Parts: sequence; C-alpha cells; structure tokens
Amino acid sequence: MSEPEFPLPIEKNGRLYFPRSHVEGYKRKLIHRAMGLPGDPEPVQTDIEFLVPADTVAQELGISRRTLGRYIAGHSPEPKIVEAAE
Repeated sequence: MSEPEFPLPIEKNGRLYFPRSHVEGYKRKLIHRAMGLPGDPEPVQTDIEFLVPADTVAQELGISRRTLGRYIAGHSPEPKIVEAAE
C-alpha cells in the first residue's frame, strides 16, 4: 500500500493555503491506510470550498510547520499562485 499523496497548496498574498476538502481527503486516506482497509475511502463531498492556512493544517496533522514545508517540498509541482481580489 503506498503513501497517500499530500495535497498541493495554493499561494495567496505570499501565504500558503490548502483546500479544506483536499486536507480532509488526505486525512481520510491516512486513517484508511493505518487501519489496513482495502481500496480508497469515499471522496469528500462539499458544496463550498474553504481555504485553510498552512499552520492550521500542520496543527490538524500533528506536525510542525517545518515538517509541513518538507512535505510540500517533496511534492514536485510549485504551489498555485492566486492573485488577490482588489
């Protein structure tokens, strides 16, 4: 069983954010894998997408911000850059 793919961050105003559904999906995959269940868990269904700051994601996962940075750096694509609304 392979390691779940860490979600890609979105860069907005110089800060990193993650879509809430991607974070929840990643956590579900980690739990699913830890329990040794076959297949993939059900995808997260959402009508409204919220962006979660990177430090909040680190707290939810129980890791430091430095470790979160390593996860992001281990992901080859660059973060998406979103222009701020004026």
